[in-house]
Amino acid sequence: MSQLYRQLLDEIAEISVVDAHEHLMVEHERIGDKMDVCDLFCHYNRADLQTAGMTEAELAKLFHTNAHHARRAPDTPPLAARWAILKKYLPAVRHTGYARAVFITLQDLYGVDELTDANVEQVSQAITRTYAEPGLYQRILVERCNIERVVNQAFSNKEGRAFIKDRLETNAGLMVGLLPGSVVLCAAEGNEAFLRTHGHALPPTLDAFHDWLAARCRAWKARRDLVGFKIFPPSRHGQPERGRPDAAATYAHLAQGKKLEASEKQMIALALLHLLADVCAEEQLVCAIHLGIVAGNYGDFRNRDPLACMSFLLEHKDTRFDLYHAAMPWTRALGVIGKQFPNVWLNLCWCAIVSPRMTVDALDEYMDLVPVNKIQAFGGDYGRPVENVYGHLVMAREIVAEVLARRIERGELSESEAPDIARLWLNRNSRVLYGLA
Repeated sequence: MSQLYRQLLDEIAEISVVDAHEHLMVEHERIGDKMDVCDLFCHYNRADLQTAGMTEAELAKLFHTNAHHARRAPDTPPLAARWAILKKYLPAVRHTGYARAVFITLQDLYGVDELTDANVEQVSQAITRTYAEPGLYQRILVERCNIERVVNQAFSNKEGRAFIKDRLETNAGLMVGLLPGSVVLCAAEGNEAFLRTHGHALPPTLDAFHDWLAARCRAWKARRDLVGFKIFPPSRHGQPERGRPDAAATYAHLAQGKKLEASEKQMIALALLHLLADVCAEEQLVCAIHLGIVAGNYGDFRNRDPLACMSFLLEHKDTRFDLYHAAMPWTRALGVIGKQFPNVWLNLCWCAIVSPRMTVDALDEYMDLVPVNKIQAFGGDYGRPVENVYGHLVMAREIVAEVLARRIERGELSESEAPDIARLWLNRNSRVLYGLA
């Protein structure tokens, strides 16, 4: 890389960051978690390991958790047995973006370039010590990453109101809360599902549901730093229109305890998504939409393309939308949407580790298409292994530096402008969108 690139990278490393999307658990649930070196690969890397040939039985033995955000089970096999599985497949995935983030973390935080039979035990002991004392997120996110705020859609192993509380109170002062759309869409399943989540029966009408949700959002904002909701896009295939006159009547029957057909539930779910977008506009909350690639293996992301949410965006011009993941692989379509929709921001969370090269090309093209104050360049999107946020952020900074250096070398950008643009992408734009002080 050029001297200009290295100079920009040094300057960018000094910029404090607003992390535009994470899935981190409540910190007190992480303290004392018996993490080891294998667990650093337990989030996204598990998909690449399976694609490389790792069997379901080997995956279950290696990670021994119900999900990538769960604490390690007490009967986890010993490290030696788990490392024997991991090292068999590690050469095949070593050069993926997911693995690169882990190895950057291992190098910079734990002082090892490669994992070997001789060092896995020592490295694992160091990782266990990292999780032994309170202040974990302060040490990793603030002190090592230079992150000052996190927009966090926390994982939680709890249910109901405790689930919502954990989602919003992950780490006061550092994190602000993003709730999943499921806390609203559970209503489409009826009174029992809604009661489990919220502790009371459904409001009797859609209008009453609107008033209830608006009041809850005001309370969540005031007490627990709610900044928005995250949803999946309404499908453009087979979805009823928003204005179906029978939606209100069908919802009223649901609130009275009537069992609905699948098509009726789908209609209510769509009505609730539109209602949620309306409330986001009224209460100055952000509606984030997951677009493109989905985590894990065999994920069907055909209905996650950005065109699937065009009608939705058009119907809610007063709502601020944060569109995630550069809609990979539809990065160009998303760029055109970002150009033409003033109520849209583009969020490159997760992108740097999915494909650094695709992210460089997308960000470079976005400079042609989208005002620089509408792009967010980093969100770690991690759950259990918080250290990997560090490796991911290193990669995101490299991408920003490369894109800006390219522009300067082509004569399209001055050196004096570059640090200000990097500051927008890594901090200021997220602050403006989410209303962070």
